[in-house]
Amino acid sequence: MPETTTLDLPMLAGQVDTRLAQQRDPASPAHQVAHCVEIHGPVDATLFASALQRVINACETLRLRVTGPAGDPRQEVGPADGWSWRMVDVSDASDSRAAAQKWMRDDMATPPDPERGPHITQALFRAAPDRYFWYQRVHRFLADGYTCRLVAARVGEVYKALADARDGTVGDTFTPIRRLAEEEAQYRASPSYEEDRRFWIRQLTDRPCPVNLAGRFAAASRTRLRHAVELTPRQGRAVRSLTDRLQMGPSALMLAVTALYTGRLTRTDDLVLGLPVSCRTGGTADTAAGMLSNVLAVRLTPRPDQGVIGLICQASQAVEEALLHQRYRLGDVRRDLRVHERVPLAATQAGAVLGDDPLRFGPYPATMHSLCEGPVEDVSCTLRERSADRRMYLEVEANPALYEQAEVATHAARLVRVLVEVVRAPGRLVEEVDLSGEGTSGVRTRASRLF
Repeated sequence: MPETTTLDLPMLAGQVDTRLAQQRDPASPAHQVAHCVEIHGPVDATLFASALQRVINACETLRLRVTGPAGDPRQEVGPADGWSWRMVDVSDASDSRAAAQKWMRDDMATPPDPERGPHITQALFRAAPDRYFWYQRVHRFLADGYTCRLVAARVGEVYKALADARDGTVGDTFTPIRRLAEEEAQYRASPSYEEDRRFWIRQLTDRPCPVNLAGRFAAASRTRLRHAVELTPRQGRAVRSLTDRLQMGPSALMLAVTALYTGRLTRTDDLVLGLPVSCRTGGTADTAAGMLSNVLAVRLTPRPDQGVIGLICQASQAVEEALLHQRYRLGDVRRDLRVHERVPLAATQAGAVLGDDPLRFGPYPATMHSLCEGPVEDVSCTLRERSADRRMYLEVEANPALYEQAEVATHAARLVRVLVEVVRAPGRLVEEVDLSGEGTSGVRTRASRLF
């Protein structure tokens, strides 16, 4: 079982960067990670509470507390008594989903405080006898999106074990924070760290001037705009078929599509885009709960006379190379290049989250919805696939200081048009791809504030 208290732990590099960002805007609620798990069946609240308590007891990162003076902050793992969970019944509301969403929006509007806490919020909503929503929110200082998915999967496993009258002991499921800190210290003192540093300096020293779809930049906002476009099953299968045929990850395809779209609209053939990564490498990859995620600055050249297939392959190769150096943090890259905090480096981001293992609570499937995974500086384009039903959709999040909701919806629809055309006919030239978004047959578009 995990230790009750571990004293005097150093902060991970990701924690330091997140803490600094929060200190620059203490009132911002953007520096948090929130997810909602939609459970498609009845939930035993007593078993759920027991499963949740056991997992939080075992997950050190959810019990971290800042210690030490302001100039030399440290952290420790405390007892699991700084959090609580609520059972909220919204089944009598005319729209139970909307009622649950409002509660979550109100909670996410509260600025988290990494110095004091509470650091996590947990709530279970009863929307109907056979429909529940489990909401969890945590400060990004403690955890990233991968951690929340890891915790959700483990709670589902423990809940099922308890429901089946089996042992629901969690044990040493999660990598201890001390081990993560030791591995990071070893990396930063190793030749690999210097090799990674040289790689990113070579890639970005002569980087182009930043551009984006808004034609101007702003600091990351405290809120976000969202719009999702659902692909048809046939279109989703076509995406899978192309990535399988080219033996490439879907994130590389989304980077290529975003580069093509942004490059054409801004008339730019040299772009630096951000690729969010979980940054789980080595032996702790599957059980590493903590703030480890990173953003990689991927440079692409979507020339109009280039073949689409060539751009896709370029993106795939660039992603493969970047992943070899993914432990070197974007904050360190900015410092190495002396990029001012207000100057964008990889503000437009693109990626994909496909193929997650399906969640289950007892015999019932569950769908995990991402509500917030940190600030949005410009535009973030993510291709997602729901684990419960394998429905695929493209979600665009945008900074409201730069875009209106109608613009976000337009960009989302057009990006799907580009994705569908690229998948259908990758042999054409970049300049031949239609960006209008008209005639996108079979695409269902909808606003998506939460899920």
